Amino acid sequence: MELKFIEAGHSTPGNWGKFAVGRYTDAELIEPTRFPGCEGQRVVSLRGNGVHHIWVFDLATGEAARFTPGGHAKADLDSHKIWVCPLFEPFLVWLYQHIAEKGQVGWWDELPRSVVMPNNTPFDLAGYRRSGPDSRECADLPGGL
Repeated sequence: MELKFIEAGHSTPGNWGKFAVGRYTDAELIEPTRFPGCEGQRVVSLRGNGVHHIWVFDLATGEAARFTPGGHAKADLDSHKIWVCPLFEPFLVWLYQHIAEKGQVGWWDELPRSVVMPNNTPFDLAGYRRSGPDSRECADLPGGL
């Protein structure tokens, strides 16, 4: 997996987030399984992973999630129950916008090392665990929650 570090913060003293953005390499996407009985499948793409997926790691909390840019960042983040710093959601909004503006070909090469968040980005004293979907809402899904 290719990783790039990006720091994000307020222009005045405030929150400072440290992130790693990752994407699978072509070689990882075609890596065959080696587990007996699963031959002929691919390890990474077995569960729908592809070139359009990205991983965003919160280096302060040590948690991460896989995202498909192009959706609604808040809803995408709410679908995971990860512990995030206060800037994770605004950073994800920025990242989705960056990918949309630069396109699938150029977005990776043009990732900056640091990002100054807009002035209206909320400040908070501590990170929090996203609530994620209600377990009652997921009870009817295959395998439950």
